[in-house]
Amino acid sequence: TPAPCDHFGSMRCPVVVGRERELDALSAGLGPTAEGGSWRTVVGEAGMGKTRLVTDLARRAAEAGHRALVGRCSPIDRSSPYRPLAEALLAGARGVPRPGPTTAVGPYVPAVARFVPHWRDQGGEWSSEAPPVVGESLLRVLGWLAGGRGILLVIEDLHWADFDTLAVCEYLIDHVATVPVAVVATARPGEGGGAVAAVVGRSATVRLAPLSDEEVASVVTACIGEAAPETVSRIQRSAGGLPLLVEDLLDAPAAGSPPRFTELVRTRFAALTPATRRALVASALIGDPVELRALDRALGGDGPPQLDEAVDVGLLRREATVVRFRHELTREVVLDLAGDEAGALRPAVAAALEAEGDDERLVQAADLWVAAGAPAQAIRALRGAVARAERQGAPEAVITLFDRVVTLAPDPASRLEAEIQRLAHLVERGRAGAAIPAAMRLLDATAADPPAHAEVRVLAARALLDAGRPDEAEAHLDRVPGALLRADAVVARARVVLMSDREDRRVAAEHLAHQAVALAGDHGVLLCEAFEIIARCARSRSLDEAEAALTRALAAADQHGLLPWRLRLLNELGTVDMLRAADGDRLARAHRSAVEVGALDVAAGVAVNIAALHAMRGELDEAKAAAGRAATAAETLGLRPLQAAAVVIAAVSEGFGGDRPAMERLLARARALAPDDADLDAFAWGAGRGLCALVREERQAARLAFQRAAGTAAPVGTLDTARGPLLLVSAADGDPSEAQARAARAVATPGAGWSDLWLGYGEAALLGAAERGGAASEASEAFAVADEAARRHPLFRAIGLRLVAEVALRDGWGAPVEWLREAEAQFVAGGQTRIAAACRSLLKQAGAPAPRRRGADAAVPAHLLRRGVTAREADVLQLVAERLGNREIGARLYLSPRTVEKHIASLLLKLGARDRRELIDGAGSP
Repeated sequence: TPAPCDHFGSMRCPVVVGRERELDALSAGLGPTAEGGSWRTVVGEAGMGKTRLVTDLARRAAEAGHRALVGRCSPIDRSSPYRPLAEALLAGARGVPRPGPTTAVGPYVPAVARFVPHWRDQGGEWSSEAPPVVGESLLRVLGWLAGGRGILLVIEDLHWADFDTLAVCEYLIDHVATVPVAVVATARPGEGGGAVAAVVGRSATVRLAPLSDEEVASVVTACIGEAAPETVSRIQRSAGGLPLLVEDLLDAPAAGSPPRFTELVRTRFAALTPATRRALVASALIGDPVELRALDRALGGDGPPQLDEAVDVGLLRREATVVRFRHELTREVVLDLAGDEAGALRPAVAAALEAEGDDERLVQAADLWVAAGAPAQAIRALRGAVARAERQGAPEAVITLFDRVVTLAPDPASRLEAEIQRLAHLVERGRAGAAIPAAMRLLDATAADPPAHAEVRVLAARALLDAGRPDEAEAHLDRVPGALLRADAVVARARVVLMSDREDRRVAAEHLAHQAVALAGDHGVLLCEAFEIIARCARSRSLDEAEAALTRALAAADQHGLLPWRLRLLNELGTVDMLRAADGDRLARAHRSAVEVGALDVAAGVAVNIAALHAMRGELDEAKAAAGRAATAAETLGLRPLQAAAVVIAAVSEGFGGDRPAMERLLARARALAPDDADLDAFAWGAGRGLCALVREERQAARLAFQRAAGTAAPVGTLDTARGPLLLVSAADGDPSEAQARAARAVATPGAGWSDLWLGYGEAALLGAAERGGAASEASEAFAVADEAARRHPLFRAIGLRLVAEVALRDGWGAPVEWLREAEAQFVAGGQTRIAAACRSLLKQAGAPAPRRRGADAAVPAHLLRRGVTAREADVLQLVAERLGNREIGARLYLSPRTVEKHIASLLLKLGARDRRELIDGAGSP
């Protein structure tokens, strides 16, 4: 590892003077980095010694066994995304192989591999644009690079940072306490605009004041030893307490008035040979670090640039492989002094930077072309920078660059084209807040250009849909000429319909989406969007059709290299498997794929579905654990809707486990996170309060909850959890209706175990109803079909069996005693005591023996519980399987041989075995 201070260059003063208190404050942040990090911002005017301060801090960090990584923001390129973060991480990863995907940090590498060339996938890889994903990944990777130590991350000159870096910095401030990283940023007060002020304002700050006269004297002494009093006095009067100027004034002539900093640079600049002056001016146009190859090209390629003189007089300084200016103020003064010479060199330097093929210098080249009066060349460079920013997943940089293209456009048509492209970028990234006002402005600007006007109206509609304003979106679509012939407009119309409360919204939206597919041609994104809508609508009719649509969408995503869409569609396909067969294999693969490419936001969404799958299977402990992990991941990334969904899954799991207060607390939290999510609210009332009330044997509360959930439009994004259960509850209460059955059928998802369970049991109850002239055989057939699907959801099957058995006992059909025994065993195993007791009560009403349960029965395997085997009988059965005799079994269990004999007789009867040998053979078989 290089010495931590190498990046800062050499300092003349060997010690830090007058900054002991500030240095101690910053050093305090290094101490606890093994447990967690911190963020502090050093604020001070130019030349106030910010760099010197963090240089010494880096030394202290190294002495304490930490690493120091440094990244600088650039005054000449404020649009290139993530510049300081990339510079720091590249230094930290130098010589370090890319962590493997199975390592603890593996999932976080793809999002930051863009910053480390030797970590990039040779075939190219997609990186998430979300600042929380980039920020979290950066923190995790830095923590891993710390290797058990701490890391000091220095971000110099935050006032020049690009917007994408600032967005990540906001995330770092909120989450750096979770990793051993101490972040110290430097910034000038009042520079950089509101975004910089927001970051600085949220961090702990260390403000630097000018040095006192005594401290100035100490700097002089430390630099040159004892100095004449008049020398010290002269520097005190002229330096204004700025450490940078104190050091530079030491080389000023002693005679005459003390020169200002500008005069010092002017004197040194004038002493240079013409060739060196020209090279220095070109270097100032290039900026730090000076790209020597670009400098040579800009100067005509006649030989190595003449920079030694500039280094000798202190205008430049050499580092390991680059040349830098003594200070940014030095570069600024050189440009001021250069005058016409700088103007003459700008085109050559701009062309040289473009010719280098370095994307990071494209914005700088554009600035130089602008200053040289060549807007067409500037736009060319900026468009190259836009492409780079899009590859890097830097949406803020793209917007900023488009703004500049708009400003530079030579004519109205070019300007309008750039503005529409900017708007499309905002819409595609879901930036409705910025897109909507931009679209409203462009509607007026495009009034005389019908094609452009139509384009803007469709984009406005899409943005309004993202903002949850479908009525306004529809109004714009209504004013698009030939909208039915535009795939983008038709897809938007389908989204409008899905967000409406129309009874036929699924049918109408699916029809529109099919039209969009026919119109989309080879437009990958529109094809993916249309097929996804088709799948969502078809799911209420056929899971096979939904799967077929998603498969076609996946093929389009693969063909067009749309990895974000591919991940999204894999999740949807996994959801189909979950609904069809409670199968989580494809969801697990989707989660693995998202993690492998660093799409942590997508992975969080898949994790919510995995938690839901555990809940559907009745695996309550697994559901709570998975929901907790998903909620934490979503909260970390700021994904509130996903966090709310995970919290609801956790709440429902608590409710099924019998903890109603915990369920209500979690449901309230979920509603606070997503107050406008109607589908999630319906799920909370149906699957949460409704079904959990059934588990508590609170029938009326369950009915009210189901009615509340069913009072809204049928959900599109989730299963309906109300109408099917409401039908069965009504049947158990003796008042089912054909209208309820029609309502349940209308929103059911055929082929989904959940829907088939409730609708099938409910329709079986309707068919067998005595007051309707019950048809026992038809009812039993309907039950058998439903029960086959229900077996994939054992807990909910048991709830359904308890209800349908009550109906069957009353109406005289089916095998209610067998159903009640199976349900009771499931509830005992799951600890749902109230509903288990209700099953036993119904068994007694039916004249069937009800098992006498104890707390230990919960440990009995479910297949034995379903046959009525008690905990003591299970103990006896285990010892019978070990081929022990009655006396030996009695001795082990402290029972008399006669009692053991009674237990064995009961086991033979309950398990349908003829003798002990058959008991042994079937002891472990479900």
